[in-house]
Parts: sequence; structure tokens; C-alpha cells
Amino acid sequence: MRSSSGQRVSSYQVASVLEKCPNFYFETQKLAIPTNNHQEVLVELDVTGFCGTDLSLAHSYLGPCQTILGHEGVGRISAVGSSCPSEAARVGCLVGAGWIRDACGSCRVCDSDIKDKIRRLEQVLGGRNVPGTLVRYTVIPERYITPLPDGVPSEMLAPVMCAGVTGYEALKVANIATGSWVGIAGAAGEVGSLALSDVK
Repeated sequence: MRSSSGQRVSSYQVASVLEKCPNFYFETQKLAIPTNNHQEVLVELDVTGFCGTDLSLAHSYLGPCQTILGHEGVGRISAVGSSCPSEAARVGCLVGAGWIRDACGSCRVCDSDIKDKIRRLEQVLGGRNVPGTLVRYTVIPERYITPLPDGVPSEMLAPVMCAGVTGYEALKVANIATGSWVGIAGAAGEVGSLALSDVK
């Protein structure tokens, strides 16, 4: 594997969270670059966000989690599995890695027309069930990559993968008519500010 600078690499440094409790801390460790299977893509991340859910995981407020947190990752695909037919699954494409990394695909929510797919009964969550995006390389199932537009700085796209989607989903399920007034609590915070962008 070659990094974005063209150097051949097989491992890299990551910041892993240790002592998951109110006194959590990070420690640098060396990891091998993960390998994607035939239905996955390998993404070399440019940036990642770190949100309140990550802090809650590190504090052990949400139960067991991975040592690598993060779920607002943005980067480019560096390897594609042999069974990835999507046009978005091409080497060099800019994609995002969000909170939901995969789902069972067979529960009543997955099989239904329910719009709120976040309520799938069995989910794989970044930072909780699988390593998160506080890494250089991450593996994403092809069906859960999020294609992103070129020309927008990655650091602006990363918060959209969680906070932006949270604000958008709330407005979408509210079924608000065009021209309606909307009150947004906490509009100065990340979720609130991105919800204001969604309203425009």
C-alpha cells in the first residue's frame, strides 16, 4: 500500500483511547493497514470529526466500545473489493464514513418502506462495533459508503457525516411545509448550526 505521498507503507500510528472511564486518555499505537474483503472498500481518510457521542463512548456512558473512536470521516477510496459494482466505489472517489457502518439487511425495518432507516434492528456502528475514523485507513462496506462532492474542503464535509445528518433527519421527519417557521434549539452548536443550513 502507498500513502497519499507515494511512500510504501504497511502500518501507521493511531491514537487509541485507553481506560474508558471519566479519566480516559489516548495513547499512540502502531496498527497494520486493514484489508477490505470483496464487498468492501478501503478508504484513506483525510480528516475526521470527534463528536459528543465519541466522548460518551470514551466515558463508558454508552456501554462497550472500540479503542478507536470517531464516525465523521472523509477520505478517498484506495482499494475496491472485487464484488463492488457501484459507480461510487472507485479508487480515488471521495467518500464519507458515518456512524452507521452496516446493517443486517434482513430485519423488518431493512425490508420495509420505512424512511427512518436508522432504526434498523441490527446495526454496525463506527467506534462502537468496529474501529472508528480516528485512523488513517478504514474499511467500509460498499453499500454504506457515502459519495461526497469534490471541490468542498474535507474539513467542512466531515461534520455533515453525523451532526449534519442529525439535523437534516430531524427536519425531514418533521414533514415541514415550505415557508413554515422552525425553532432550532442550540443553533450555535454543531448540530444546530448545520440544521440552520438545512433549512435554507
